[in-house]
Amino acid sequence: MYRRIILSLLFLYCFESIIGQTRIDSLIKRANASADDTSKVNLLINLASDLYFEKRKDTTNFNNGLKFADQALRLSEKLKFSKGKAYALLQVGNAYFKTENNVKAFEYFQIALKLGEQLNLSEVIAGAANKIGYIHCFVMNNPAKSKPYFEKALAIHKQSGNKKAYARTLVNLADVYLFLNEDERSLDAEMEAYKISSEIHDSSAIAQITGNIGDHYIKSKQFDKAFKYVTLSRKLQEIRGSKMGVHYNDGRLGNIYFQMGDYKNAESYLLRAYDYASAANYQELLLSTSKLLFDLYMKLGKAEKASKYQTMYYMVKDSINNLEKLAKISEMETDRALEKLDLENEKQLEIAHVKNEQERKQQNTIIASVVFCLILVLIFSVIIFKRFQLSKKQNAIIKLQKEEVELKNEVIEEKQKEILDSIHYAKRIQSALLAHKDFIDAHLENNFVLFKPKDIVSGDFYWAAAKNDKFYLASCDSTGHGVPGAFMSLLNIGFLGEAIKEKNILEPHNIFNYVRERLIDSISKEGQKDGFDGILICVDKANKKVTYAAANNAPVVVREGKLMELECDRMPVGKGELDKSFTLYTFDFKPSDLFYLYTDGYPDQFGGPKGKKFLYKRFNQLLLSLSSKPLDQQSNLMLEEFNVWKGDLEQIDDVCVIGVKF
Repeated sequence: MYRRIILSLLFLYCFESIIGQTRIDSLIKRANASADDTSKVNLLINLASDLYFEKRKDTTNFNNGLKFADQALRLSEKLKFSKGKAYALLQVGNAYFKTENNVKAFEYFQIALKLGEQLNLSEVIAGAANKIGYIHCFVMNNPAKSKPYFEKALAIHKQSGNKKAYARTLVNLADVYLFLNEDERSLDAEMEAYKISSEIHDSSAIAQITGNIGDHYIKSKQFDKAFKYVTLSRKLQEIRGSKMGVHYNDGRLGNIYFQMGDYKNAESYLLRAYDYASAANYQELLLSTSKLLFDLYMKLGKAEKASKYQTMYYMVKDSINNLEKLAKISEMETDRALEKLDLENEKQLEIAHVKNEQERKQQNTIIASVVFCLILVLIFSVIIFKRFQLSKKQNAIIKLQKEEVELKNEVIEEKQKEILDSIHYAKRIQSALLAHKDFIDAHLENNFVLFKPKDIVSGDFYWAAAKNDKFYLASCDSTGHGVPGAFMSLLNIGFLGEAIKEKNILEPHNIFNYVRERLIDSISKEGQKDGFDGILICVDKANKKVTYAAANNAPVVVREGKLMELECDRMPVGKGELDKSFTLYTFDFKPSDLFYLYTDGYPDQFGGPKGKKFLYKRFNQLLLSLSSKPLDQQSNLMLEEFNVWKGDLEQIDDVCVIGVKF
């Protein structure tokens, strides 16, 4: 499929080049044969415009474009044809802009804009304003000053219905918003431009816009979305044959991999982009890739390589700054542009005239070649017409498929809403089964519960019960999290309550033994190892004694400024490799003792400056450091520390921490 697309693009390129050259030759003949009147001015302006939009960027096109634009300017002044003068000034500016002579271009665009506004010529105003905004933003590095010019051009394109020009100006305005840190507004503008360009099949704009959207998601560290849009942009640029576009996206991909920690792929893509930018003297790409390569090699500890790219970065940066100063000088001199046109321009035009006289002698040969090519074009036109008919049928099918996809998406969104509503309802059920704070407070005055599910519902749970003057409290981590974990937690809560309230089992280790048997009989007949890890304590305040059972999680006690990690059984409550009875542990507590129960969600959380786990050792140190503070403050401080550690990373598991002072 891609092969056919590439062949089609190559053919269209040749076709457009032949037709474009034929039109230019025809306009030259008509201009030479015309008398010095306003019609000749319009012909010369059209010639200059066609040469500006020619795909080739050689010296011949520049000289011819500048020559015809200047002839139109002089003739319109002679005829006092103000409208023609405004259009001619715009085309002179375009000729200089095409060769990146921004100083000269800026002078002519300013004059054209002023005259266009006096004559109310919307096309001249939009064209000059757009180019002035571009130079302010991307050459002078002054996005705030470019904004009103882009907005002026955008309003004109919207009113005229020129969707292509409107979308491309919108892309420039999106860059301005990005420079001004209005990220959301910038992304909205890019998305609107993408939608319009898709409707009018402007492949060049789509290729650029998808890359720009990728930049937004790179900045916000949404790497999945960034990779999707940058990869799409790279494919489109590759199909269009734009090496600059392909390698610019290589630089973006290198940036994504670098931020994700995949340094091997980052190095490969960044070097590819850097080598192209260096060979093509593409300074913007050279600046960004040299900076990223410096950061990459510093990260890898390769100081010598890092130094090389750091040197290049500052060289390119200094070069760009010099260009900016030149552009600013041009701006300061613009006020005098209405009184004089630079004498250097006249010298350059005379040189261009001599060269073009020589080139005109070659035109007869070119015309003969064009006639031959036109015969080929006629043959190809028949083929294209047939392909066009087929394409119309295919587009109708695609439109129908698109409507079907949109309908399916609406159904999916409705189903997702129903599922989400069901999950929220499940959360209310789960919350009702968790131990209520008032119930815990009635039996243990000093306590806190830090409970932070990863998703809407949780696999972690805390549970309490009272029986025969004894109080039971559990902190447990069911298999899984989210909806599957929530189902397991409800099942586990039910079996714990059944053991104590219905079966009258009172010792923690026998309660765990009973729950394990019930889990194996209910859900583990086919070998599943579902269940939970957890701690169940039984508090006998009258005898100042705690008995407990612990499955894979060990309770922690802080006594007189020292932390003690108590014993636990290394097996889950459920089907496991061991099938022995749980141990009944006994602990004689003192009134000042702090007893902590927790699951693995807090210690296993990734974060910090290096994106590593918090770990049990650091967590126990945190418990010890907070033990001197009131229990209600401990919970808040613990949550603050967790959020600081996690930062922008995703929470990976449910978190449950219980603190008790007997």
